[in-house]
Formats: sequence, C-alpha cells, structure tokens
Amino acid sequence: PPRPQAPRPAGPTRTAPAGPPRRPAPAPSDSIALPLIVGAFLFLVAMPHVLLAIVLVLVP
Repeated sequence: PPRPQAPRPAGPTRTAPAGPPRRPAPAPSDSIALPLIVGAFLFLVAMPHVLLAIVLVLVP
C-alpha cells in the first residue's frame, strides 16, 4: 500500500515542481512588470483627475 501511495503523491509533486520553476521565471519578470503595471494603473487612475483639473481651470 505505501508504494502505490508514493506514485499518487508523485502526481502532485509534478505539479509542485512545475509551480516553482514558473515562480522563479516570473519573479524577475514580475519585478520588471509590476512597476510598469502599477505605473500604468496609477497613470490611468490619475488621468481623469488631471482632465477634471484642466476642465475646472479652463471653464471659469
């Protein structure tokens, strides 16, 4: 019984190793992408406020 149980965990182990290699690869890309994503998000969030400020300044 213990031997058959070993192969069953082997399946999850395959997924586990697959996960870690993916994590290291994205880790550097995340470090590069996160600032860009955050910057773009903040830019998109700030744009409406900037446009509103310009409109408020120009309207009066």
